[in-house]
Amino acid sequence: MDIDKAIATAVKTGKVAFGTKSAIHNAKTGRAKLLILASNCPSNVRSDLEYYCKLSNVPIITY
Repeated sequence: MDIDKAIATAVKTGKVAFGTKSAIHNAKTGRAKLLILASNCPSNVRSDLEYYCKLSNVPIITY
């Protein structure tokens, strides 16, 4: 299964959160299972998310 189909399937199930605030909150609390970042994500947001994901052992994919 390619990444596009996997993302579409996840969105259809409703178990996807969108947005910077939600991503940071879920990364901080460890509720996120996987974080997919846009390739044009601002560097300050990217560094924050990478830090929190590292603390919570959440994998990150840049798409």
